Amino acid sequence: MNQPQTGGQEQGQAGDRSYMGIAFATFLCYFACYFPGLILNLYWIRRFSREAQATGRPTEGQGVFIGLLIGAGVVMPVVLLPCLGLMAGIAYPSFLRGQIHSRASAVQTDLRVLATAVEAYYIDNNEFPAATTLPEMTHDFDRLDETARRQEQIPTFARRNWHSNADPGVKSLTTPVAYLARMPSDPFATSEGAGYRYWHDENGFILWSPGPRGEYAITDPSEVYSSDEPQPSDALLHRSWDPTNGTISPGDIWRVRQ
Repeated sequence: MNQPQTGGQEQGQAGDRSYMGIAFATFLCYFACYFPGLILNLYWIRRFSREAQATGRPTEGQGVFIGLLIGAGVVMPVVLLPCLGLMAGIAYPSFLRGQIHSRASAVQTDLRVLATAVEAYYIDNNEFPAATTLPEMTHDFDRLDETARRQEQIPTFARRNWHSNADPGVKSLTTPVAYLARMPSDPFATSEGAGYRYWHDENGFILWSPGPRGEYAITDPSEVYSSDEPQPSDALLHRSWDPTNGTISPGDIWRVRQ
């Protein structure tokens, strides 16, 4: 006979408990993360409903939780999701611009390092490193599509042992003398891991990247660069990437020997 009464006293004490603080914490959870707040909301509604049934009187904070479920659980997504979409629409272009400008800075740094290595090579060998195109370096050229063929015919550094018939006498910036520890990859190149483009004439050279758009504006370097003319030439400037024209605008990032 005493057991039910004892249980009733404990339940009665629970019915006198205030849930206002927990309700406020749940409200904050909605801002931190919607779904945990919703789960907490449903859990406490179920718990205080059981206690209210046991004690026969409503629990303080019950109306707050129901209001939270209706307001934060139902109305908030209608208001919050469009706001989040708007914020993402504003933030993503800025994030994208930041990523592209960061890559462009890395490209300029790589070109500066490559130019220094080319100059060191020239001092030691009294000539510039050899430049060549993919058809001369590999027998896989025939497997490429037309766009890839056109791009891969743009000259770059010749390297040793591109295929079994490669000239073992070809020197590069990494071997037999290591002017560079490794050849850097161009983050804007259309092929993953592809290097920067390079061409030289008798007294100078040009290094370039396709820029953020990934399409080479300089396909024939002899048209835009000559060591016998003041640089940069008008033709080269016309094919240059300029961020003021748009983050993903046509034009190459280049470096020349003046």
